[in-house]
Amino acid sequence: MSTVLISIVSGLEGRVGSNPKVLSIFPNTLDVSEETIISKSLPHGATPDKFYEDNLGSNKILVYTFEIPNEDSRNDLASIGLVLDKDVIIENLRPIITQLIEWLKSENLLTYEIIQDHLPKIIEGINNKSIIVIKNQAFNVRCDAELEEKSRKARGMF
Repeated sequence: MSTVLISIVSGLEGRVGSNPKVLSIFPNTLDVSEETIISKSLPHGATPDKFYEDNLGSNKILVYTFEIPNEDSRNDLASIGLVLDKDVIIENLRPIITQLIEWLKSENLLTYEIIQDHLPKIIEGINNKSIIVIKNQAFNVRCDAELEEKSRKARGMF
């Protein structure tokens, strides 16, 4: 079973009067309105370097927001949203996403275009806990982000 079922990249340009947009969906299999997608993938009042969790149908969505530098105006606000099966333990994904975005930033690869163009590779790397190669640079999901091994155990009285 895949960890990430669908991924969404959204953005809000730093210029006055801009509106949030869904930039990319992979794979493009969502059967909900664009208004619903944008409200889930870039929540109103979102700020950089924060995680947001919500439900999307019978699945969960984990969204991480971050800034993309913009020389012409304020930095853009961007997000990557991961639609997950309801049984996925979100805490295992947080360090991966955080470190992936920090790595992209440190390698000067944090742009809308690069994220959109490499979204299938990113999702495959997360799902397989393997290496993600972008512009001849490698991010090892297994080594670069410590994964907590947690299991779901039934709780309660028996």
